[in-house]
Amino acid sequence: MSAKEIRLMIKCSQTFKSSSFLAHFVPSKELKVGFSISRLCGGAVARNKFKRVVRSVLNRSSINSFHIFIKTPSSLPSSKSLNQDIEFFCSKVLRVGP
Repeated sequence: MSAKEIRLMIKCSQTFKSSSFLAHFVPSKELKVGFSISRLCGGAVARNKFKRVVRSVLNRSSINSFHIFIKTPSSLPSSKSLNQDIEFFCSKVLRVGP
């Protein structure tokens, strides 16, 4: 996602907040995911693992028509809590619908 798309999306999006991340999402024709993860969260390996986990859960779910922007807090969550939070996020997005 481009910076312009993210700025527009944040202005008119719905939000979901958990202990693991803050997500902004809007209905769209296709699935696009953007991330904002500070270097303070950890090294490149940890940040990329976070992104891979989020993308894999989103791809397994039936969410396919949203633009999603995810911001992390100052530290990355454990894999178990992250998976639980993403699953809960997916269920909320599916209830909202495109």
